[in-house]
Amino acid sequence: IPVMVKILKLIVKALVGDTKITIPIEADPLTLFIGLVGLLVAYYIALFISKKALNKIPLSVALKRE
Repeated sequence: IPVMVKILKLIVKALVGDTKITIPIEADPLTLFIGLVGLLVAYYIALFISKKALNKIPLSVALKRE
């Protein structure tokens, strides 16, 4: 994560070099943890929904070539 923060700072510095805008690039561990949990929850919800939809399709239809 520290390397990614440095890379992100370099990218922002390159993009905002000529303007008078500052973009803060700091994250505390609690925010990172909450973001990770949010991503995992969204991933598993999407996985559950797609499995539910795929289980409704018969295997013979899924293997047909058109």
